[in-house]
Amino acid sequence: MIHSYSSIHQIFYPNKKFGSEEISQLQKYCLVNKLLQKIEELKISQKIERTEIPEKITPQKTEIEIPKIEIKKPENREVETPIFWIPTKPDTLFWSIFISEIGLSEFNQIGHSYGNRILEEKLKIAKWIKESPKSLKTSNHKFTNESVQETISEFMVDQIISFKGVAALAIFYKRPIYIIHEKRKIYLKFTSGHNDESPIYVYYHNIMRGEHKYKICNNEYIPSLDNLYCLESDKKSLKSIGNYKVEDLHDICNKLDIDPPLKIKKAELYKLITDKSSWYLTN
Repeated sequence: MIHSYSSIHQIFYPNKKFGSEEISQLQKYCLVNKLLQKIEELKISQKIERTEIPEKITPQKTEIEIPKIEIKKPENREVETPIFWIPTKPDTLFWSIFISEIGLSEFNQIGHSYGNRILEEKLKIAKWIKESPKSLKTSNHKFTNESVQETISEFMVDQIISFKGVAALAIFYKRPIYIIHEKRKIYLKFTSGHNDESPIYVYYHNIMRGEHKYKICNNEYIPSLDNLYCLESDKKSLKSIGNYKVEDLHDICNKLDIDPPLKIKKAELYKLITDKSSWYLTN
């Protein structure tokens, strides 16, 4: 086995070149700490140069397709054929309005106790009028202090309600009420003092045994009032004559199917309409 010093001896000793000067000349070939440090620095610099710095990543905009929601317009609830229902209890006008308010299903649950139920409802309305009589002044039908007291009385004694009572019900239930004459092109409107949403439609049926009969629709039929004429009240068809032009009166005649003479004065035309459009006209 050849030792390391033998190898060195063979290289340098024969030429007697083994002094300190020769050794110092060989230092640049020796792996000393300084050379090691340079090598490491070289490796690091080369590594940095070769490493590709990635470009700045810009987030891509992802387009999300949002499904279009089609908003359907509310369907016209008008039904071609009305299905009428006539209350079998006395005071068909009150029951028509009351059932329109509570619904037929709740009405059917009343059963034989309908007398107590109607009295309970009417007393509640009478109490409300006593506590807030000024509420009736918001109606489109005129209320005096006397008529307010009369309306309270008719609800307390459970008598058949008048049209003043209907005006009170419209305000109490906060729903406008329309009473449409079944055989003639006229109707009465009772405002609620709030808005015109959820109106109640009642139909004047006929007179049976001296009693006025009323009915309602038990389906979603909505009548068209465009071709009907709204009376000022059950006792007064028109406003005072000064509120109309001759053309206005002729338009009313067209709605009511009244055929006036070709030559007619304004006052005569006004009276003709008044006579033909009375709510209580029997023929």
